[in-house]
Amino acid sequence: MNLQPNRTNDRFDGVIEDMTTAEVKEMLTFLADAGVSNISFTGGEPLLREDICEIVAFAAGLEAVNAFEDTDGVSLRRSRPSLYMNTNGALSTSEFLKVCLECGLRLTVSLPGLRTYQELTAGGDARKALGAMEAASAMGVQVTAAITITRINEHELVETIAAALLAGADSILLNRFLAGGRGLGKISELSLDVDQVKRMLLIADEVLHTAGRYGRMGTEVPACLIAGLQFRNLTVGTRCSAALHFVAIDPSGYVRVCNHSPVRLCHYTDIDSVWQHPLWQAYTRRSLLPTSCSGCHSRPDCDAGCREAARLVSGDPMVDDPCLLFDAQLADMNQGNRRSI
Repeated sequence: MNLQPNRTNDRFDGVIEDMTTAEVKEMLTFLADAGVSNISFTGGEPLLREDICEIVAFAAGLEAVNAFEDTDGVSLRRSRPSLYMNTNGALSTSEFLKVCLECGLRLTVSLPGLRTYQELTAGGDARKALGAMEAASAMGVQVTAAITITRINEHELVETIAAALLAGADSILLNRFLAGGRGLGKISELSLDVDQVKRMLLIADEVLHTAGRYGRMGTEVPACLIAGLQFRNLTVGTRCSAALHFVAIDPSGYVRVCNHSPVRLCHYTDIDSVWQHPLWQAYTRRSLLPTSCSGCHSRPDCDAGCREAARLVSGDPMVDDPCLLFDAQLADMNQGNRRSI
């Protein structure tokens, strides 16, 4: 693609050509020089790129430069970046897994259900995902199973986690359904309400505790949702790291606050200008909290769930988290039903 794209287009409303292999390498070098020490390849499906092994190997050879302060003053240190990848595993090969092992890349394989896998992935096969985990584990590659829970597959959460662990997953990355893309048209079919999110967390924690394994929640949840709940083997966060501890860069080289956000902030080559973007400022200043959160004692330690998911569902990033919105809608429906009886 042209390395000088239209900088005025900050909406995800047009098709911009993906970066070439050379351009991706140039971007990775830029990031390493800027001190980025953790790089995650995600998608979509990163294994659809024919050059992915070449890209991973290149990233593994970079050195991130960071400044550290100690008793002797400030010094610069160079270190290899930690590499990660999210994939559905369908295109995983022994050649690719060899590259993962050589480069120290940690693999995260998506497993959204077992019997429901085909329905939720429009024809996918859970056996391929489990087979990818087994092959990676057998080769010595660290594997995490990413399990996204919806209304359709919540009933088989125990089986799904068990299958992933038996297939060799070292840990579990648990996610609740957050609307985006084609999922925006299936919110009522897939979104979890508050009780379902709580049940999902407690069940996952119990299974992990029984198995002696650990996991974490991939996206933050409102603190009020988990108030009073205790987790032993599942880490559940209430703070959002977007624009503070990580950013997303799409295949065309544009920066977004996170991979849920539809807003292109700037091209990575213009990264200095990102500080002027109002959305970036809102995230770094944590000024997107809903009015319903004002006065809450948990506010200093809570970002009220996923702000970009709220934007995608309602058009406004300052409304309640989608699960709270969905819960309120159900309550209104039930109240209406009671009134009509």
